[in-house]
Parts: sequence; C-alpha cells; structure tokens
Amino acid sequence: TDFNSATMTDIFNGTALATTCPAGTTQYITGFESAWNGKVACDSICSDDEMFIDGECVAPEFTIETTNMSAGSTFSFDMSASGTFYVDCGDGGTLSGTGVSGNTITRNNTTNAQYTCTYPTAGTHKILFAGDATGYTTANNDPAISFYDNKNIKTVDGSLGAIFSGSANYMFYSTFNGCTSLTSIPENLFAGVSGSAESM
Repeated sequence: TDFNSATMTDIFNGTALATTCPAGTTQYITGFESAWNGKVACDSICSDDEMFIDGECVAPEFTIETTNMSAGSTFSFDMSASGTFYVDCGDGGTLSGTGVSGNTITRNNTTNAQYTCTYPTAGTHKILFAGDATGYTTANNDPAISFYDNKNIKTVDGSLGAIFSGSANYMFYSTFNGCTSLTSIPENLFAGVSGSAESM
C-alpha cells in the first residue's frame, strides 16, 4: 500500500503513543512521524528475559511471574534497604514509588517504602529484578524486600541473595507471608545471605 503525508495526517493525534522512545527501546513506527504529530511506537531492544541496564541487555537476578491480572491492576512490594535497584515490570507496566526514575530505584536511606507496577493490559506478567543493596538496618524489623500478602505472585525464580548480600545481615522476615498464589520457589532463593534462620 502506498501512503503519503496527507493520508496519514493526525492519525495518531491525541493518543498515548510516545513522542520519543525511552532508553532500552527502539522506534518501530517510522517515516511519517511528522504527519502523525510526532507520535511513535516503541519496542524493547532486549528479550523478555533481559533488562536494559546502563546501555546493555542483562539477565535479571530475580524474577516473579504473576497470576492473571486485569487491565489497570497493580503489583506492590516494599523495600527498606538502600542501594540502586532495577525493576522491569514487563508488558508496558509502569514502576512508581520514592526514588524511581524509569526502571531504576535509587534509595539513599533505609526507611521502608512501597513500590508499584501498574499494568495497562490484562494477563500474566514477568517482573525482573536486579541491583545492589548497600545498606540496611534492623531497627524497625522491616524486611529488606517484602511481598507481604501479595496474592498476585505465582512463581519466583533466581536469587534475592544476589541483590541483598554482604555483611549487612539483611532480614527477610515475612517476605512472602500471605502470598497464597505462590506455588514454586528456587533452591537458591537466599543463596549468599548471611544471618540466622529466624530472620527469614
């Protein structure tokens, strides 16, 4: 089919399509952006099992597969460790919370805070996690990361210990407590974590 600018004018005006593609994505509507009011669609340059971090596609250290969620649903978790963390919500999900910029969470303190992935489409979602915790305090008995009472977790894979390791003795008290849909965990979930079993 032959197109020209006249036939394409304003076809995507007023939509939520991006005017520019964010880091880690590539533009896949090309050629008539000016006629479409500068609107473009974006597609990830990484596979579904990779994250875009510092200009590269890398494997996550920990993943969650959700149950079937409806459009507009949210997936929440809490963190109380400091450090730099990366969360790819997947499927166009948007990450929000304190210290969030794109898919990066920068935490300079150990105050407990909640983070949320909000999904525009229905379905099961794969959430990818990576990062490096640099500080933690047990003063308030808050776990380093918590998915407490999250009914949307079906399976988890990888290692939280790869993110929360070192000499800080990170606690994971009740991290998955109340996650009634969780059916599978990996053997190495807490590999590299030091501390007593009571902190789990």
